[in-house]
Amino acid sequence: MAAESFTIASTLTLPPDTGQPNETLSCSFTGTFANATQQKLNLRTLVPHAVSFGTLGASAKTVWIEFEPPAVAGSVLTVSINGGAGIALAPGGFLVLTNPITANDPGNVASVSLTCNSPGTVRVVLLS
Repeated sequence: MAAESFTIASTLTLPPDTGQPNETLSCSFTGTFANATQQKLNLRTLVPHAVSFGTLGASAKTVWIEFEPPAVAGSVLTVSINGGAGIALAPGGFLVLTNPITANDPGNVASVSLTCNSPGTVRVVLLS
């Protein structure tokens, strides 16, 4: 596949301190990817799921994980990247990680594991 462009843009608006006017923090990243996998997973209770990297090869430089609502109240999706400690997401939560290093660099994401405490739907996008 020929290299394709992608952009991630985000804005956070909040007061820098109590009582002060809002400040807007913005960041954006534009990069390219040669391979992508997009998955919509219907997870079952407490069954760990290793995310397939499909045609990506050994690693991903961009990871997008979204825990779609509605899910059961109190639902928690635990995301583990490269075997590390889990990051908890509630329904409607998301995790985006991107790094401009080259594909298959040791600093890239080599594994993603998902565990949900109740049935839920998760959208996963991986780019390399």
